[in-house]
Amino acid sequence: VRVQLADEAQLDTVLGLTDDVWSHGYAAPGPIEFRVSPMQLAALAALRIPYEVVVEDVQAALDAQMIPAGPDTF
Repeated sequence: VRVQLADEAQLDTVLGLTDDVWSHGYAAPGPIEFRVSPMQLAALAALRIPYEVVVEDVQAALDAQMIPAGPDTF
């Protein structure tokens, strides 16, 4: 998810939910990307901090990249 953080307090709150930060060199205020579980997403929604889902299912996205290209590729 991409979370739009208003300040360091919100950053600390989200980091209390997950420490799986996907943004490089992050700081609040501003958008920061995190990987969250469904339970963590529900907790984030309850906090009313603005966010958007960037990748709905990370495992499915990884699995799609692992599909063999075919017998004539290397």
